[in-house]
Amino acid sequence: MFTNLPEVVSLVQGTHSGKIAPYVDELRGKVCAACHFEDEHGSCPCRADVDCALDTYYPLIVETIEEELACQSREHAEGKAGRRADDVG
Repeated sequence: MFTNLPEVVSLVQGTHSGKIAPYVDELRGKVCAACHFEDEHGSCPCRADVDCALDTYYPLIVETIEEELACQSREHAEGKAGRRADDVG
């Protein structure tokens, strides 16, 4: 799971939806497709056996990453606003 974390963060950053399906589609198309457990037909015994932590916890992972990105975005915006106020004063 942690091996793919940078790519998962990037997928979440690039996907914007109120539903999990588009995020899962991106995961399957990019991360799962490169995984040695997935076969040429897109089947994965780890997913089928609920033995893939990334797949099992993906909705929670997406939610956590989105919350962190939103927090960073707010902090960045607040920092810019604070600098502008300092420039004026």
